[in-house]
Amino acid sequence: MKALLMFFICAIGLIARAEPAAGFGAAIPARYSAVSSAVMQYRWFKFPALGVLTVDSPKRHFALVGLSQLGINVFELSETNGHLKCRMPGGFLKRHPQIAEGAAADVRQMFFDLAPPAGAIQLPDNRGNTAVFRERTSAGTTEYRFDRNTGFLLEKRFSAPRKFLPGSSVVWRVLYEDYAAAGRNSYPRVIRFKQRTRDYAITLFLKEMRVNP
Repeated sequence: MKALLMFFICAIGLIARAEPAAGFGAAIPARYSAVSSAVMQYRWFKFPALGVLTVDSPKRHFALVGLSQLGINVFELSETNGHLKCRMPGGFLKRHPQIAEGAAADVRQMFFDLAPPAGAIQLPDNRGNTAVFRERTSAGTTEYRFDRNTGFLLEKRFSAPRKFLPGSSVVWRVLYEDYAAAGRNSYPRVIRFKQRTRDYAITLFLKEMRVNP
């Protein structure tokens, strides 16, 4: 009886690993530009702005520029050819260097690697329409949650081991909400990013999407 139970446990594990992840995360276009309203928040500081977003996933490029109603640059986060840039108003970054240390590197998670890698394991899930994939590395664990029916990415989160306590805790998470059509693709009209370690958040409300060739 014990041997039979172990057989079924192993069989379930193989099924979870065998289901392909290729159909998930493919809805969002690889290259696009969008106009949005954006809010960057650090503790009690808020920087609302009109956001101009450009993403080219194959080239690992993104640029998010926040402009005031007068057209003044409020903030800029970007990555081009591995070079990260973070700009904020006045002496804000000097007073809060923890934002400059990792903001652009963190925010890239909103736009890149939106599908589970080939080595990700699909977790058994009894909650209905959610498909969950998990990738473990030496740095921590990345988890992808998808709508099983549409293949739309719902959440991406990264957890790392605690320094002084057993287990792990969430470092950052991204929520993708309210999908709409964009030609043959779909995109989330709301993207919410939360960095718990450095205690800041960015929310994007995408209003106009243009898929680039």
